[in-house]
Amino acid sequence: MYLRTAPLLATLIVTGTAAGQTGGAATLVGTVKDSTGASVPGAKITVVNTETAFVTEVVSGDDGAYYVPYLVPGSYRVKVVSEGFKEFVREGLTMRSAETPRVDIQFELGSLSESVTVTADAALLATENTMSSYTMTADVLKEVPGVMKRTVYLMQYMPGIISVQSQGGQHIMGQAQNDIGATMDGITAKSPYTGVVNQVDGVIQGSIDAMEEVKVLTTGVSAEYGHTSGGSLKMVYKSGTNNLHVSFEDRHLPGKWVHRNYLTQLPTTGSTAWYYQTFDLVGSGPFIIPGLYNGRNKTFWLADYAINHEHTVNESVGTVPTEAMFNGDFSFRDAPGGGLPIYNPFSTRQVGTTWTRDPLPGNIVPRSLFDPVAVKFLDLGIWQKPNQPGTPSRTGPSRNLVALNTCRCLQRDRWDFKVDHQFSPNHKIFGRYSHGHHRGQNGDNFGRAEFNASREINPVDDINGVLNYSAIFSRNLFNEFRIGYNRRAASNPSRPDLAKHGIDIPGVTPETFPFFNIGFGIAGMGFFRNVGEDRVIQNNLTLLRGKHSLKFGYEVIWTLFSDKATSLPSGQYNFGGGTALPFTPNTGIDFASFLMGTVTSASFTKQLALFLPRLWTHDWYIQDDWKVARNLTLNLGLRWSYSSPFKTKWNQQSQFDPNATDPVTGLRGAITHPVGRIGKRDLNNFQPRLGPILFT
Repeated sequence: MYLRTAPLLATLIVTGTAAGQTGGAATLVGTVKDSTGASVPGAKITVVNTETAFVTEVVSGDDGAYYVPYLVPGSYRVKVVSEGFKEFVREGLTMRSAETPRVDIQFELGSLSESVTVTADAALLATENTMSSYTMTADVLKEVPGVMKRTVYLMQYMPGIISVQSQGGQHIMGQAQNDIGATMDGITAKSPYTGVVNQVDGVIQGSIDAMEEVKVLTTGVSAEYGHTSGGSLKMVYKSGTNNLHVSFEDRHLPGKWVHRNYLTQLPTTGSTAWYYQTFDLVGSGPFIIPGLYNGRNKTFWLADYAINHEHTVNESVGTVPTEAMFNGDFSFRDAPGGGLPIYNPFSTRQVGTTWTRDPLPGNIVPRSLFDPVAVKFLDLGIWQKPNQPGTPSRTGPSRNLVALNTCRCLQRDRWDFKVDHQFSPNHKIFGRYSHGHHRGQNGDNFGRAEFNASREINPVDDINGVLNYSAIFSRNLFNEFRIGYNRRAASNPSRPDLAKHGIDIPGVTPETFPFFNIGFGIAGMGFFRNVGEDRVIQNNLTLLRGKHSLKFGYEVIWTLFSDKATSLPSGQYNFGGGTALPFTPNTGIDFASFLMGTVTSASFTKQLALFLPRLWTHDWYIQDDWKVARNLTLNLGLRWSYSSPFKTKWNQQSQFDPNATDPVTGLRGAITHPVGRIGKRDLNNFQPRLGPILFT
């Protein structure tokens, strides 16, 4: 089911642009009173997670109020005792992340040997904040048919979410996709530096079956939440329990069960296995080393391994050069009007005021004019031979190859490991490591697949980790400290070796395979690699003073990015117009120009230094939840955010300065190379929050 908090008075919120600083914990509040309605100070409140036996203990204040923070989502039992009263027990409380429900206690006179037990039969209403959210809990998650078992796809089941097919992502309440704050256990899970959020590898995605809950925050967030101008996606992991749990789900679709498309001409069975498989294995329990350590009620582990593997073979209709084109024949007699006329580029001359060339007899390039580099390139056997006439045209037939593509093989694996430990009822710690490993290749109909620039799917590795320590120092002083790490590394695969294939272009270094821009699926095969990192430190301090619950927090994120951009030092070669009659449309064919090596333009790019930007993000906040009256709470908050102008590691940076003088032209406006940070600091990003809540 989907759960939403529901304050009865509209909320005025000024949200800021800043992933949430607060993690996945919940807070339980309430007041202890006797049968006459008088406050009971000094009552001992014990909150027990019924699955892990983790205990949290606090004492009610002079006004009978109590406050229990840092409760991981799950099922709880609350026990309250005070001298002269019967013990009060509340069973079956379900806590959800980032919510603050209220449970008020009313004692009955009696001895501690007597008890009053209340069993909860409905979800608790979060009455202490104005936040609007939608939650999918663990019991729902295990039943949801999530596509490819990706957590981001779960947003499609939540109200207020718009999926955008072309962008591979979602919008929350109509806001920008990359403004979504995506976190795992309170640590940002978005692509570092670029801030990308998408459905594939732009956000690290844990195993759905390992999640305690997935929540989307929409509006009304307090000052302790930042990076939420586009809404927020919060993913919270389960913890191990005193019982050993193992779950396994496998979705397997063998190729024999899939009927080929009605219009598919070729059989899709063969040596390449066709299948689709997604499985999820999750295990958890107490950490026990026989004879050495018994972690029951203290130390727990959770581990999971999930895959999404797809091996598919599909038929495609493509366009490849014909044997006649390989032999220099561009007459194309089947096309209306024949092939576009081609001219000998080596006969270019000026007659009077007109540039002209001699036509090639029969629209055929003689073998003697073939360029040796073009001959070596064609001898590589990059394309399959056509197997049908195709559609005639004046530049050559199209759709003349029907073939089964090579395997479209995707391997997306992910794994997580988490450990929870309780030092004492009021001191707890947990750590988690998550890894997403993405590899694969696209199917194609090339004769030599290694020459297809888009054959390999860019290898990506996503890493996310967190270490969280929470402490209750007294009944009115609490603290949570967290460090985190988020990393995304992407690159493209190795490319064909230029020297190995004997493509020797005079005066050109063999660093990359040359890009001959002649169509037929040929593209540039440069190399790139970029690595982004977020290193995160957070601290949240809570102080209770009378009717005020004060929260103070700070977060610093050091973002590092390393970018080796795609370059083609061995060149991109263009042939448009190489065999055309100068300034005459509908003449010349690029492939004929390529055969003769008549390059009309070329470009050579080389990155001389890595792009290494570095930047800091600082966030401070103060939040006051002021209980003005029994049925009125004011959420008052202020958040301040600062993102530094970036600088590069070695000050290898450039920018355009409209006031600088160009040393070459002497004119205003020049590329400069400043040292230090680029841009001015903006210290005015203050974000006030106001949310009155009135309950009857």
